[in-house]
Amino acid sequence: MQQLDNYFQGTNAETAYMLGKYCGVRINECYGLKWDKIDLENGIITIHRQMQYQEGLIKLVSLKTRNAKRKIYMCSKLKKYFENLV
Repeated sequence: MQQLDNYFQGTNAETAYMLGKYCGVRINECYGLKWDKIDLENGIITIHRQMQYQEGLIKLVSLKTRNAKRKIYMCSKLKKYFENLV
């Protein structure tokens, strides 16, 4: 894990890596997030859409199922990571 942490640190993919590592969020869901769905005060991330390729274009679309829409509680390491980004 330390090798992966070092590899992604400071890259454009670091946030997606952190979300996958600590929350199990899928890559397309990571890229569908907006800051207004990350509640740092309560430590909650709301997953409500995803990035998807459609007809050669990248689009933000609704999740495939009702159960895919969910709230995820951040661990302290992820919360601290996001606080340092803001």
